[in-house]
Amino acid sequence: MAYGDSDLDPADRPELTLLLTAQTRHILDGIAELARGSGLNVERRGSLLLVTLTDVSEFVALVDRELSSGETDRTRAVVVEPGIDASEALAAALRAVPMSTMAARFRSAELIDLRADDSFYSRYQPIIDLRTLEVRGYEALIRADQGDGELGAGQLIEAARAGDWLHELDQIGRESGIRGAGSWLDPGELLFLNVLPSSLDLPKDVLRETLKAAERSGIPVTNLVFELVETDRIDDIAHTVEVLKRYQDLGAGIAVDDVASGYATLSIVAELRPDVVKLDGTLTEKLPDTTTEAVIRAVVTLAHDIDAHVIAEWVQTPEQVAVLTELGVDWCQGRFFGSPWIRT
Repeated sequence: MAYGDSDLDPADRPELTLLLTAQTRHILDGIAELARGSGLNVERRGSLLLVTLTDVSEFVALVDRELSSGETDRTRAVVVEPGIDASEALAAALRAVPMSTMAARFRSAELIDLRADDSFYSRYQPIIDLRTLEVRGYEALIRADQGDGELGAGQLIEAARAGDWLHELDQIGRESGIRGAGSWLDPGELLFLNVLPSSLDLPKDVLRETLKAAERSGIPVTNLVFELVETDRIDDIAHTVEVLKRYQDLGAGIAVDDVASGYATLSIVAELRPDVVKLDGTLTEKLPDTTTEAVIRAVVTLAHDIDAHVIAEWVQTPEQVAVLTELGVDWCQGRFFGSPWIRT
């Protein structure tokens, strides 16, 4: 079923019905008011709201903007044919998805066009040696230009997850990071590239594809650090370790993100023995704090015992820099040393 074709003249678009239900009546009242304000036909059937329209994506985007995130999560929607009877409407309501999910799916559909015209790129945040204050490397952070503004990693991941192309975005992120850094990355500087654990479970060897992209850009494998993110989503630690070890043996570095955010990351550090561990940024935010300092000191000891470097993220103040240096943290990144920027 089409949700409205923007290439058609509005008068030629077929009418559709958006069926909505919500946990509280006032949410539906608010959506009904938005629909009437847009000149749309609204019908109430008990706990159901039916809005007749020709462009579902436009109205869903309006609702997503006007409602709070909590309200969109408590609202469910589904597109149905006009004129359905009461029993069909109730059956359709059972298939409804959260409004927040529907909005993310539409954003994902819009981003599909971006994949064809190279609208993805990376910003680079410097990683600083706390002892020498020299740049040791950069983390590549994916962005996209949607024409009316920049989309950040969080927005892109949300849209890609909703549209079921998260693994493709994961690969795009690494390749755009490599493509953007090829002309300026110095031989001794490291390039940190994020990797989703679930991507390592795909039949296609995504890291081999990443190495091919690096070779095309003239970046040696020894400059690359594969940074494992979302470690709470790892289903098979042994398999993840096996794949990453393969590339560690080729000369790439391995990093684990958000260490000390939970037991899972500590167990992964113990099994993977990475080259770099990155402290959960919320720890840096709490400094100075005696308990937090004890946690960081313990992670630093563990990391140094396996010859790994420790990076602190979200560093924003000179006080944090002083404490992290005293605790033995090796490198850091954050707005105190530089926001993510575009390198040319």
